[in-house]
Amino acid sequence: MKNCWTALPENRKAVVVEVIMPNPEHQPISAIDFASSQAAVNNDMIMLIASPTGRERTEKEFTALAKEAGFTCFEIVCGVSMYSIMEFYKDCMTI
Repeated sequence: MKNCWTALPENRKAVVVEVIMPNPEHQPISAIDFASSQAAVNNDMIMLIASPTGRERTEKEFTALAKEAGFTCFEIVCGVSMYSIMEFYKDCMTI
């Protein structure tokens, strides 16, 4: 993400489509939420098999990753199935 921040022109955003792991304390309340959570966990297992360092992240981890890279704002715009569309802003004033 740091390379993305460096390459990104001022007043722009990076758009990322990624799986967000469910919060461990969150209990899914609907069948759709449960299915999406199960799919995310399955995807995480596949990534761990393919690469020992590969894994999915929680929303909290994406927020920390964004801040560490230098992004001032992070927003989950929407989700489809197990995927979420996220926007990482270089400058919050562009929102």
